[in-house]
Amino acid sequence: MSTKNHVNMPENAVAVIGAGPAGLAAARYLIARGLVPIIFEASSRLGGQWNSASAASAIWPGMRSNTSRVMTAFSDLDHTSESAAYPRQEEMLDYLERYAFTLGLLPHLRLKTRVERLERADNGWLIRSAEDREVRSEVFQRVVVATGRQNLPDLPAVPGLDSFAGALGAVHTAQYNGSERYRGRKVLVAGCSISALEIASDIALGGAAQVVSSNRRQRYILPKVIAGVPTDHVMFSRAAVLMESVLPPEMLAEGLTMKILKMAGSPDQFGAPRPEGNAFVAGISQSQGFLPAVAEGRIAVTPWMERVDGHTVWFRDGTSVNVDAILFGTGYRLSMPWLSEDIIRTIRLDGYGADLHDHTFHPDLPGLAFLGLFDLIGPAFPVLELQARWVAQCFGSSSRHGRQCMLGSNAAAPHARGRSTYRCMWRRSLSPAMPV
Repeated sequence: MSTKNHVNMPENAVAVIGAGPAGLAAARYLIARGLVPIIFEASSRLGGQWNSASAASAIWPGMRSNTSRVMTAFSDLDHTSESAAYPRQEEMLDYLERYAFTLGLLPHLRLKTRVERLERADNGWLIRSAEDREVRSEVFQRVVVATGRQNLPDLPAVPGLDSFAGALGAVHTAQYNGSERYRGRKVLVAGCSISALEIASDIALGGAAQVVSSNRRQRYILPKVIAGVPTDHVMFSRAAVLMESVLPPEMLAEGLTMKILKMAGSPDQFGAPRPEGNAFVAGISQSQGFLPAVAEGRIAVTPWMERVDGHTVWFRDGTSVNVDAILFGTGYRLSMPWLSEDIIRTIRLDGYGADLHDHTFHPDLPGLAFLGLFDLIGPAFPVLELQARWVAQCFGSSSRHGRQCMLGSNAAAPHARGRSTYRCMWRRSLSPAMPV
């Protein structure tokens, strides 16, 4: 398209869309490469999901990180010694604000600036953004999309759900705002994700009359702490990554399953169903309080929902329960409605993933990178930092080497469908030339 009426930004300027952990890490390493990031953030405060005031945040009161403070940090800034082993929301937000201040990112922020469109331009990428009533159209040669993976609640289709007559309705856990609303009520929490299990535990301990947990597939469930040690210190290590590179998948699955059973036990030992298959087949979730609450009779676990009829929810095993509320902890869709149809078509974005080389670049979209759009089991911050370093190295390289950097040895090979779930840690090794 023509860029006649648009502002062409300086060659060293890089647009970063999103001021959550991924966007901040990207900006930090772009600066280290001599580039000038401009960080677009729709909210009035940085932090992404950890900014509970953001319209896109799914944080609830009292929520804590899923990973320990050591693993929920970037390599060049620790949490304060007063922070909890699993930081609270306000501690995470404080950490990200300190990170932005310490690394000199604050002058690069454009807060309360919503990106309305990203599309190709004659000489780069056009971004149309809005701040209050002011609309800008700017062309950047490089753009980093870092808006996060969890941004559109995914509600499953359940026959009769529209007929649900419970007094507190049926909503996604993204709208959960604490247990007080459910005190003395009968509540169904659907899903076996970490947030579903944590919220079911929160409601059960918060005085609900009855809590039922319904899932399609019983997962193995790890606690957050094992014998006083954060679980991510035990389960997610360099040794685990090295084993993944040399052992066959079936051997890895058997070893991981045995390790989980030794450290956390099987859900059926607590009164939940037995997972079918190994940990790779059944999946893994995490919650410190869920299985103990099942063992204490505070939470009942059922198969998935068959249908809803008024106040009654019927399950696939023929049983039923009358409830006042249904909460769906069933994940999120990947939504970036401001991307042009051309970009959406090129990366084959369908709400659950995109075709990207190593979840980051596409050979037909030079100068455009995506950060943090993959599903991940384990600590996210180290992975985001490594991905940000890679992007900064590529964007900071000469144009002659840029494509080779972005696609590596696979530059001439077809790109792979980017929907795998990462386990343990990021597999791409760092170049010695990358900034640290």
